[in-house]
Amino acid sequence: MSRAKGKINVILHPPTNEKDIAAIQEAFGELYAHIIEKELAKHDLTYEEKVYIFEKVCEQLAG
Repeated sequence: MSRAKGKINVILHPPTNEKDIAAIQEAFGELYAHIIEKELAKHDLTYEEKVYIFEKVCEQLAG
């Protein structure tokens, strides 16, 4: 029988350096692009349709 483990509390402090903030945003942007790519691969769409959907998502994120 295993022992019950307590919760681990983690406190994250946001970066104050602009370079670090930009690097984090870049990493999350790339991750989000990969998620969209994987989701589009699941559907039977043409290359042009996939590009169109991806561009529309990028427009919505930018605006």
